[in-house]
Amino acid sequence: MRLIDIVEEFPDELRKPIANLIEFMRSEELKKMSEEMEEGFKKLTESINKLTEAQKRTEERLNKLERVVEELAQAQKRTEERLNRLERVVEELAQAQKRTEERLNELIREHAITREKVENLSHNFGFLLEDRAIQSLPNVLKDRGFEVERKLRTKRIEYGGKEYMINIYGVVRRENRRYVLFGESKSRVSKKEIRRFVKLIERLKDKLMAEENADGIYPIVVIHRIDTKMEKFLKEENIDFVESYLLKI
Repeated sequence: MRLIDIVEEFPDELRKPIANLIEFMRSEELKKMSEEMEEGFKKLTESINKLTEAQKRTEERLNKLERVVEELAQAQKRTEERLNRLERVVEELAQAQKRTEERLNELIREHAITREKVENLSHNFGFLLEDRAIQSLPNVLKDRGFEVERKLRTKRIEYGGKEYMINIYGVVRRENRRYVLFGESKSRVSKKEIRRFVKLIERLKDKLMAEENADGIYPIVVIHRIDTKMEKFLKEENIDFVESYLLKI
């Protein structure tokens, strides 16, 4: 049943007041609904504004993130470029190192060849010096009071299962005493070589003195040049010496 039909059933004197009441109620309800709607719209507007602000902040953060990602991408690109340059530099260094090693090996080979040539020259000079000493040393020794009994020579000797070479060997006499001349010829000489020479004499002297019926050993070194330190050292070791310029060619 409609509301107007219900009002029609009331007496005439009540119909108007009731109609007014109904109209009033409707206006109040509409007013309340309007207020509620306005409040709802207000809240909705606030929510939308909040969402808008949140969206704005999100977009700002996204923009910042995009910029950071872009900066990272650029930094990564620069890093890759630096890595590529570094790889090229390392490769160039590796090639340079390879060339350096090849050159070093070449120099080592050249040095070995040069050293061999120098050693050959030194040996050749030593042999030449040895030959000159064997031929000319008797005259030098004569000036020092020695008489050579027989021609000087090179001697090989076996002792203790080993073979030794004496560069200059002979028997000399001075003041009725006989000595085994034990000589060495060198273009240059070191203290280490002299000590080795002294040890060799100590090892062989008894055998040589017995073979030659000698009273002692006369050690002597024929050398191309000698300095004052080596001269002093030889005197301390009781070794005589002759410089090559005293030998006649």
